Amino acid sequence: MDNEPEREVIRQQMEETRAALTDKLETLEHQVVDTVQGATTAVQETVATVKDAVQETVETVKGSVQETVETVKETFDLNRQVDRHPWLMFGGAVAVGYLGGRLLTSEEVGAASPFAYPAAGASAPQPNGGQRGYLPAEAPPPESEPN
Repeated sequence: MDNEPEREVIRQQMEETRAALTDKLETLEHQVVDTVQGATTAVQETVATVKDAVQETVETVKGSVQETVETVKETFDLNRQVDRHPWLMFGGAVAVGYLGGRLLTSEEVGAASPFAYPAAGASAPQPNGGQRGYLPAEAPPPESEPN
């Protein structure tokens, strides 16, 4: 039974080793828990930051779209443009009227239009058949000579 003191020493060393392993495992557990909690907190903060950034971007885009819509509405508001630029609008109306008149006149009358330019080498059409003076639409019948 000489082995009895050796066994006791071995048991004591095993108990000390178990206690040391338990302490180390508890320390490791705390470190893992702290690391996981820190990572969770970091992820939550990142998610919140990204969420805020996306919301700000959406609000910015909404504001830009609304401003663009308002600008387009103002640009095509004829009453406002007339109030802001009356002479420019008047000149535009005169130009559109002139061009419209030219287009409608040339389409209705065709080549016989009094405004049409003659072809190269041709003489311009003359009113009243090229005769001077006024010719009524219907000439009176010639007077008959007395018998």
